[in-house]
Amino acid sequence: MISLPERFWQDKEWAFAHYSELLRMYKNMWIAVLNKNIIAASPNIGKVEEIKVKKGRKHIPVIFLDDGSHVY
Repeated sequence: MISLPERFWQDKEWAFAHYSELLRMYKNMWIAVLNKNIIAASPNIGKVEEIKVKKGRKHIPVIFLDDGSHVY
């Protein structure tokens, strides 16, 4: 089992604590969070993953900011 660094959980928690604020800026987009900063944002998860890899970090939370208009 992979052990994720504490920073990963802190960044994920920060993103969900600021979800409504982030949603206004990144509606229906994927975001990557590092040190409580958005390092990538795109409607295409592939582009966000590319940027994440370029940063040289494996464990960065990637979250979709859904405005509720998507049907799953």
